[in-house]
Amino acid sequence: MAAEQPVELWKRLKDTEKSPNLIALVYYYHQPRESELWAELAETAEIYHLYRSNLFSAYLSRKIAMDLGRWQRHKNEARIEIPERSLDVSTKEAEKYIRERENEIQWCREYFKDADYHEFCFEDITLSDGTCARRLKEEDPIGVNGSVSQAISSKYAPIKQISNADLVNNYSEVAHLDGVRYQIPGLKDMPILQH
Repeated sequence: MAAEQPVELWKRLKDTEKSPNLIALVYYYHQPRESELWAELAETAEIYHLYRSNLFSAYLSRKIAMDLGRWQRHKNEARIEIPERSLDVSTKEAEKYIRERENEIQWCREYFKDADYHEFCFEDITLSDGTCARRLKEEDPIGVNGSVSQAISSKYAPIKQISNADLVNNYSEVAHLDGVRYQIPGLKDMPILQH
């Protein structure tokens, strides 16, 4: 039903008394841009847009996850050692990935600009558990203010724990792609990097 009738599914879930604070995790690619679901969400939902500010890091994380077949690890698991200079990155492939994500971020900001829209930068909320708690208190998603404490914690740890420069064998060829693109979450009209 999610694929064929996403609006109907959303309405049914919203109408049940058991889900007063319904949360749907929706990625840009879950529905085409012309899907009626986006308009429905813009009218009936609080939108919490989680985006990556360093899209080159996002690209590398995705590449590692695809290679390992794992997207996350529990904090109590042994660290996954990723050797230095172990990745060769295609400039063309990385640029394509970054352009696509930039377009998705900009589309989301534009489409939901008149909705109940909030942004969270992945790097901000994953910096530390305390940083995450403070950021959640600022936005107060789904009425959690007061119940989110500084002691918030995650059971997950990052897989990639070395710098991009140390990880990428041909870093000098792709260094121009590395860096923060969206530093100020509240600035919705920030220009997209032109390629």
